[in-house]
Amino acid sequence: MITGGFGGANIQTGTMFEMMTDLKENLINAGVDLKDVIFLKQTAFPKYMKEHNFDMTENFGKKFQPDEAFIYHNHLYVIEKKYQCVQGSVDEKIQTGPYKKLIYDTCAKALGLNGATYIYLLKGDAFNINKYTKHQIPYLENNGIPVYFDNFPIDKYFNIAA
Repeated sequence: MITGGFGGANIQTGTMFEMMTDLKENLINAGVDLKDVIFLKQTAFPKYMKEHNFDMTENFGKKFQPDEAFIYHNHLYVIEKKYQCVQGSVDEKIQTGPYKKLIYDTCAKALGLNGATYIYLLKGDAFNINKYTKHQIPYLENNGIPVYFDNFPIDKYFNIAA
């Protein structure tokens, strides 16, 4: 959010964080072979689901549009990126992770995949503080939601050429 902004249309620093952590770009830079990876960003995700005979609005009442998603080795990975520089609603949004995990598990099943992993990528200086690490981050992790700060650990999910 822009300092002094009002959310919504003023989320320029969040957009900058999303661009700096672009998964596809980082994988290309790491030399990962992308031929077996399907990338889906925001509006492309519900469109992909509909192309595969699953209407998100019909099933969930709305179209969920993750910051990034990818299908790799018959598994769906969904990455939500959150940046917050002032007190606001983002800290409450991350608490919805277990519900969204159920949504994406359902999507993976509809696609015939082995499962889904819902991941949070958080801007460290905003979220790597006691307010979050004491309660919210452990809650997410205890519900099977990996949480990373600042960078997505591509080597944990992809074979990186040495």
